[in-house]
Amino acid sequence: MLETVLYSEVDIEEKLPHKKPFIFISGVTYLNVEKGKIRGFYNVDPRQFEGHIGKSLVFPKVLKEEAIAQLGAFLLRIQPKFANYIPIFSGSYKGKDHEMAIPGDRLDLELSMIEFDGRKSGRALGKAYIKNRLVHEYSFEFKIVKEETLYKLISKLEYSRKGGEKIGTVNKS
Repeated sequence: MLETVLYSEVDIEEKLPHKKPFIFISGVTYLNVEKGKIRGFYNVDPRQFEGHIGKSLVFPKVLKEEAIAQLGAFLLRIQPKFANYIPIFSGSYKGKDHEMAIPGDRLDLELSMIEFDGRKSGRALGKAYIKNRLVHEYSFEFKIVKEETLYKLISKLEYSRKGGEKIGTVNKS
């Protein structure tokens, strides 16, 4: 049975701040904003991972986690009230890798919001499958930041690291 793709790579790239080659979602197949659930997939592309482990092309664990997090970012940013916010990692609980992913694999991804206050922060649980086998689980915390605020902070950091004035600590609230 063929799955219906609700959102294509083009739709995803329009919603996420990520750009190629750092987008790890090929399509979204299920979305339930009210329940905080989303499913999608990523077709592992061999051109992106040449040389990761010598001649072996392996999709790294950390990029599986990034793919899961991007799925969560899409779930938030598809909602008009969060369209100008960027979710950022604020804590990682458990990332458990069960099996490697290699070029040609399709990673089927799912994410469930465990907790979200609707304003600033939340927790999510994501899973990745290959041919219905669980290959990765990941639980993490995130905060949402206005896009404009995040880009201003990044500009200040870049300036300070180039010898400009020092900036104070970031207020995490």
